[in-house]
Amino acid sequence: MKKLMPVIILAVLFGLAFLVLRNPPQADRIEAPAGPQLAVDGMKLDRRPYRVTLQSYGTVQALAQEQARDDHAMAPGKSTGSSTGWM
Repeated sequence: MKKLMPVIILAVLFGLAFLVLRNPPQADRIEAPAGPQLAVDGMKLDRRPYRVTLQSYGTVQALAQEQARDDHAMAPGKSTGSSTGWM
């Protein structure tokens, strides 16, 4: 009986696997509601001047190009120039 038990268990498991494969469970399918699509407004971006106001103690200056190349990791972004009367 001890030698026959593993064969019986394997046969039962094989039979159950065969039944599951022949009759897979059916998934409930729900229709998605036909609602309105998400509306997104788009616009074309253009380059234009942007005034930045800084509150600081001490002197605030734009980096020179040579210094900006050496210290590029100091701050993200890029200074493209500053007006002469910005102070």
